[in-house]
Amino acid sequence: MAYLDLTGLNTTPQARTRRPATPVFDRLDEAAIEVAQHDGLASLRQPGRIGRFFERLLGLHVASALADPRLETLRRLAVAARLGSDRIVAREAKAARDAGFTSFQVDALFARFGFAPAFERS
Repeated sequence: MAYLDLTGLNTTPQARTRRPATPVFDRLDEAAIEVAQHDGLASLRQPGRIGRFFERLLGLHVASALADPRLETLRRLAVAARLGSDRIVAREAKAARDAGFTSFQVDALFARFGFAPAFERS
Protein backbone atom coordinates (compact mmCIF):
# COMPACT_ATOMS: atom_id res chain seq x y z
CA MET A 1 0.00 0.00 0.00
CA ALA A 2 1.32 3.44 -0.95
CA TYR A 3 1.41 6.43 1.30
CA LEU A 4 0.68 9.96 0.03
CA ASP A 5 2.04 12.80 2.13
CA LEU A 6 -0.37 15.78 2.01
CA THR A 7 1.15 17.81 4.83
CA GLY A 8 2.91 20.24 2.53
CA LEU A 9 -0.14 21.06 0.42
CA ASN A 10 -2.42 23.98 1.09
CA THR A 11 -5.86 22.43 1.54
CA THR A 12 -7.85 25.66 1.94
CA PRO A 13 -10.22 26.27 -0.94
CA GLN A 14 -9.08 29.05 -3.20
CA ALA A 15 -11.56 31.52 -4.60
CA ARG A 16 -11.45 31.43 -8.35
CA THR A 17 -10.46 34.71 -9.79
CA ARG A 18 -12.41 35.75 -12.83
CA ARG A 19 -11.74 38.83 -14.75
CA PRO A 20 -14.76 41.04 -15.16
CA ALA A 21 -16.63 40.65 -18.39
CA THR A 22 -15.92 43.46 -20.78
CA PRO A 23 -19.05 45.13 -22.09
CA VAL A 24 -19.91 44.60 -25.72
CA PHE A 25 -20.98 48.21 -26.24
CA ASP A 26 -19.87 51.40 -24.53
CA ARG A 27 -22.27 53.90 -22.94
CA LEU A 28 -22.82 55.94 -26.10
CA ASP A 29 -23.57 52.78 -28.06
CA GLU A 30 -26.07 51.71 -25.39
CA ALA A 31 -27.74 55.13 -25.62
CA ALA A 32 -28.10 54.74 -29.40
CA ILE A 33 -29.65 51.30 -28.90
CA GLU A 34 -32.07 52.77 -26.36
CA VAL A 35 -33.12 55.44 -28.87
CA ALA A 36 -33.74 52.70 -31.44
CA GLN A 37 -36.24 50.99 -29.16
CA HIS A 38 -38.60 53.92 -29.69
CA ASP A 39 -38.13 54.24 -33.46
CA GLY A 40 -40.06 52.45 -36.18
CA LEU A 41 -39.08 51.14 -39.57
CA ALA A 42 -40.04 54.47 -41.10
CA SER A 43 -36.97 55.98 -39.43
CA LEU A 44 -34.79 53.91 -41.79
CA ARG A 45 -36.18 55.60 -44.89
CA GLN A 46 -35.16 59.03 -46.06
CA PRO A 47 -38.30 61.09 -46.73
CA GLY A 48 -38.67 62.43 -50.24
CA ARG A 49 -39.64 65.94 -51.19
CA ILE A 50 -43.35 65.23 -51.02
CA GLY A 51 -42.97 63.43 -47.71
CA ARG A 52 -41.10 66.39 -46.21
CA PHE A 53 -43.82 68.74 -47.48
CA PHE A 54 -46.57 66.74 -45.75
CA GLU A 55 -44.50 66.48 -42.58
CA ARG A 56 -44.21 70.25 -42.44
CA LEU A 57 -47.81 70.81 -43.50
CA LEU A 58 -49.29 68.39 -40.97
CA GLY A 59 -46.70 68.96 -38.26
CA LEU A 60 -45.65 65.33 -38.17
CA HIS A 61 -42.57 64.44 -36.17
CA VAL A 62 -40.17 62.07 -37.89
CA ALA A 63 -37.17 60.77 -35.99
CA SER A 64 -34.05 62.42 -37.30
CA ALA A 65 -30.71 60.73 -37.70
CA LEU A 66 -28.11 60.82 -34.95
CA ALA A 67 -25.25 63.25 -35.47
CA ASP A 68 -22.51 60.62 -35.20
CA PRO A 69 -22.55 58.39 -38.32
CA ARG A 70 -21.25 55.37 -36.36
CA LEU A 71 -24.01 55.68 -33.75
CA GLU A 72 -26.61 56.24 -36.47
CA THR A 73 -25.49 52.99 -38.10
CA LEU A 74 -25.91 51.19 -34.78
CA ARG A 75 -29.36 52.74 -34.25
CA ARG A 76 -30.43 51.63 -37.72
CA LEU A 77 -29.18 48.10 -37.08
CA ALA A 78 -31.07 47.95 -33.77
CA VAL A 79 -34.30 49.12 -35.43
CA ALA A 80 -33.83 46.59 -38.23
CA ALA A 81 -33.07 43.74 -35.79
CA ARG A 82 -36.14 44.63 -33.74
CA LEU A 83 -38.63 45.14 -36.57
CA GLY A 84 -37.11 44.38 -39.95
CA SER A 85 -37.03 41.58 -42.45
CA ASP A 86 -33.99 39.49 -43.34
CA ARG A 87 -33.17 41.69 -46.32
CA ILE A 88 -33.24 44.91 -44.30
CA VAL A 89 -31.22 43.36 -41.48
CA ALA A 90 -28.59 42.00 -43.87
CA ARG A 91 -28.16 45.46 -45.42
CA GLU A 92 -27.86 47.16 -42.03
CA ALA A 93 -25.52 44.47 -40.66
CA LYS A 94 -23.17 45.01 -43.60
CA ALA A 95 -23.29 48.76 -43.00
CA ALA A 96 -22.52 48.21 -39.30
CA ARG A 97 -19.51 46.04 -40.10
CA ASP A 98 -18.32 48.66 -42.59
CA ALA A 99 -18.67 51.30 -39.86
CA GLY A 100 -16.30 49.39 -37.60
CA PHE A 101 -18.53 47.14 -35.51
CA THR A 102 -17.30 43.59 -35.10
CA SER A 103 -19.28 40.52 -36.05
CA PHE A 104 -19.47 39.70 -32.35
CA GLN A 105 -21.13 43.06 -31.62
CA VAL A 106 -23.60 42.61 -34.47
CA ASP A 107 -24.48 39.10 -33.25
CA ALA A 108 -24.82 40.38 -29.67
CA LEU A 109 -27.30 42.99 -30.86
CA PHE A 110 -29.25 40.34 -32.75
CA ALA A 111 -29.37 38.22 -29.61
CA ARG A 112 -30.57 41.18 -27.56
CA PHE A 113 -33.62 41.60 -29.79
CA GLY A 114 -34.16 37.90 -30.41
CA PHE A 115 -33.46 38.16 -34.12
CA ALA A 116 -32.16 35.05 -35.86
CA PRO A 117 -31.23 35.27 -39.53
CA ALA A 118 -33.13 32.98 -41.90
CA PHE A 119 -30.27 30.50 -42.18
CA GLU A 120 -30.38 29.99 -38.38
CA ARG A 121 -34.17 29.64 -38.09
CA SER A 122 -34.47 26.11 -39.46
